[in-house]
Amino acid sequence: MATNEVFEYAREAANDDVRATLDWLVANGFVLERTAGGPDAGFGDVVVELARGGAETVTIVRDRSQWTCDIQPDGMNTQPLDVLLAAMTGDQRALDPAPWPLEEPLPGQWPPGVAWRDAVPALLEWLSSGPRAADVNAAADQWRLARKKYWQDRLGEA
Repeated sequence: MATNEVFEYAREAANDDVRATLDWLVANGFVLERTAGGPDAGFGDVVVELARGGAETVTIVRDRSQWTCDIQPDGMNTQPLDVLLAAMTGDQRALDPAPWPLEEPLPGQWPPGVAWRDAVPALLEWLSSGPRAADVNAAADQWRLARKKYWQDRLGEA
C-alpha cells in the first residue's frame, strides 16, 4: 500500500482527536516520512511518521485499536506523550505506570484524558522554546523507575 494511502487510512480509522492532530501536523509543516500497516495489516494496525525540518518527528501508532503518540524532539530520543507531558508540566501523575486497571479494556487513545489536538502543539512549542533535554531526560528516568517498581511489586520481586 502506498504511503499516502496508509496515511488516508489512518485518518479514516482515527477518532476525531487523532484526526485533528494529524491534520494540524500537516497544516504546520510536518511531512509524511514513513508509514506502515493499513487496513490489511493485523488488527488494522498503522504507523504514521511525520517530520518537520529534519528536527522534529511525530509518530502516531494504532496498535490493536489503541492510538499512541511519540515525539522525537531535535537532538533527543523519542519519548511517549505522557513522558513529555510530565516533563513540560511537572505533573508526575502522568508517569503512573498503572493509571488504568489491568482488568479493564485499555482506552482507545493513550494517555487517557489527554486531548492530543491541544497537547501536541503545546509540547512542540515548549520543546522548541529552549533547552529541554534535562527536563525530558529526568521525566524519562522517572517513567522507567516507576514501571520497574510497579512490575517488581506486582511480581513480588525485591
